[in-house]
Amino acid sequence: IAVYGTCGHFRAGEGLAHLSDEVRRAVDAGFTCIKIKLGGTRVAEDCARIEAAMKATNGRARLAVDLNGGLEPDIVADWLNHVEPFKLAWIEEPVEPLDYSLLASFIKHCQTPVATGENLFSWDDARNLLRYGGIRGDRDLLQLDVSLSYGISEYLRIVGGFEAAGWSR
Repeated sequence: IAVYGTCGHFRAGEGLAHLSDEVRRAVDAGFTCIKIKLGGTRVAEDCARIEAAMKATNGRARLAVDLNGGLEPDIVADWLNHVEPFKLAWIEEPVEPLDYSLLASFIKHCQTPVATGENLFSWDDARNLLRYGGIRGDRDLLQLDVSLSYGISEYLRIVGGFEAAGWSR
């Protein structure tokens, strides 16, 4: 089972030095992939966080980022131009999770794998993600959350729907 360390959450008074320390500790704990949080409102700030985290991995781990649906639609193109060269493991929840049109537009211009799906509640949501979200089976990641999916039965229905559409567990 692939796992990753998550750190770099936004907390008052904690800057890049704290982020770097968290990332180093996660790498020292053995994680080979680390995910940090980004704000999605200012390109320079997000790039500074990525640079600090990458430096802290010292080449021993891949880096993924999570925007929690917060990427401002008017900066998507500029943001991607600055972030794609970092060769991230994935970009998680770049835009509002149920704005499938905006997600599809983001994915259309993004070479980096995109992770999404953790905020889906039902097969209806998941089917719309498949139909309209622009997700790519050859690289994108689905991060379904059983606790948000109306329980195990609906979760399994969602998984079955993705498998029927050609996605692998």
